[in-house]
Amino acid sequence: MGITNCRGPFMMLKRLLEDAFIDYAYFMITKVFFFPIIRE
Repeated sequence: MGITNCRGPFMMLKRLLEDAFIDYAYFMITKVFFFPIIRE
């Protein structure tokens, strides 16, 4: 019970970090692809 209690928040945090990283990577990719189009 104690192990799952300790591991629950950690897994949640890991998932949040992964989601944030995916969102950030997606934002950077769209920024790199769309900025040259907007500037022209």
